[in-house]
Amino acid sequence: MADPHGPRPTATPPADAGPSLGSWTLTDARELGVLRRSATAALHPAPREEAAQRLLLVLSELATNALKYGSQPVTVSLHAANGGWLLDVRDGNWRTPPGHRARDDGRPGGYGLRILDTVTTAWGWYPGPDDGVKHVWAVVPAAGA
Repeated sequence: MADPHGPRPTATPPADAGPSLGSWTLTDARELGVLRRSATAALHPAPREEAAQRLLLVLSELATNALKYGSQPVTVSLHAANGGWLLDVRDGNWRTPPGHRARDDGRPGGYGLRILDTVTTAWGWYPGPDDGVKHVWAVVPAAGA
């Protein structure tokens, strides 16, 4: 069962990150469409449609949360990983860790981290070493989750 306050900081994401497939810098939510199209173009060979959709969902959630709750610029990095992809989203606000919101707080939204719990094999966050940034990472499998 997931911690209701979000994951505890982890030292690093899994060490099996493969080659970089791309890195994008965002300063505004209007750039999210370009991010999704660019990330899709970076996937070679093209994965099954459902795997690509899962990856784009997680990428969009993490980037949107960083833009909404972090500080800009936001950097999104995509790597090939053993059997899927590793996403790393970095923003300049390490004091605001990711956390699950109460389901009954009456506000719209708040499902992003629950989506990560469902469609990723692992996710977490850690503060950058001495630079005031926060990294939120997720491993998205290429096969069914």
